Amino acid sequence: MPHAQVSGYRWGRAITRERLDLLLLREVAVAGAEIWQPWSLDEVVKKGDVFCCTIRSKESDEVNRLSSRLVIAAQGSWGQRSPFQFGEPTPHPTDLFAFKARLRNCDLLPELMPLVMFPGGYGGMVYADENRASFSFCIRRDTLEQCRHRWPNRKAAEAAFAYIQQSSEAVSQVCAQASLDGQWYATGPLRPGVRSCTSHGMFFAGNAAGEAHPIIADGINMAIQSAWILCHCLVGSAPSGRSDQNLEAIGRLYAEHWRKEIGPRIRSGSLFATIAMSASNMWGGLLCEHLPWLLKLGAILSGKTRAISHPMCPPSRLFVRSD
Repeated sequence: MPHAQVSGYRWGRAITRERLDLLLLREVAVAGAEIWQPWSLDEVVKKGDVFCCTIRSKESDEVNRLSSRLVIAAQGSWGQRSPFQFGEPTPHPTDLFAFKARLRNCDLLPELMPLVMFPGGYGGMVYADENRASFSFCIRRDTLEQCRHRWPNRKAAEAAFAYIQQSSEAVSQVCAQASLDGQWYATGPLRPGVRSCTSHGMFFAGNAAGEAHPIIADGINMAIQSAWILCHCLVGSAPSGRSDQNLEAIGRLYAEHWRKEIGPRIRSGSLFATIAMSASNMWGGLLCEHLPWLLKLGAILSGKTRAISHPMCPPSRLFVRSD
């Protein structure tokens, strides 16, 4: 994201998704998009060269149908399953489940955003807004089951949080006086990896195209950037060039630049997550303590140090990150 123009804000800031999403939604409306909210997508069917989308009101259960020459699917991981996700993979002990909550009265220094490593998972903490610390973590299915057996009277998130505090002295100290603000949110199992950028005139952005392990903390940035690349590919085509053949060519161009810009982050995130979740992860922390340049190397490998570029336009200042 861009450097702030106001002095005193050289480094990044954390903003809650409910604030960011509303800001993005407002800009979408200003740009002229028609917003259907609160509606959900029930079905997408291609008839000839047109997509027919069935949507349903979450308030009245009313059904409506929209049609379009192309569809961009951009759902994330924290909502319900969508029509774009086909089938459910077989459960596996290494499946990751994600939890997040906001805590008050944490003893966390405001300039820190620590990575928390524990056997079977990893997490991170940062101050977001209203003096609340956001704590997010991922934990393996088999480790979560062990937590639930150890603390049978607690909910899954609470049992996992107790396990993390027991496994990490630092988390235990930081959260000694902490209290939950609101509730725990959960999703899973996560499916990190590269998916498809396009299919028969349908385009995918964000996690729908590919999902990185949350350890690189770049999910929303990747979503915005993949949409930016896709939009440049679409806008760069002739307005009349919406034939299946033309859309397939646009899809190949989009996939090529998506793999170049986003693909390395997914692969590096998988490597970092494997190291963080190792049962003997203590050496990882010692290495970072004595060889701090490894953190810089990690930032480089995860794509956080360079601007997104595209052949049809100069590098975008919108996505230059601080070092």
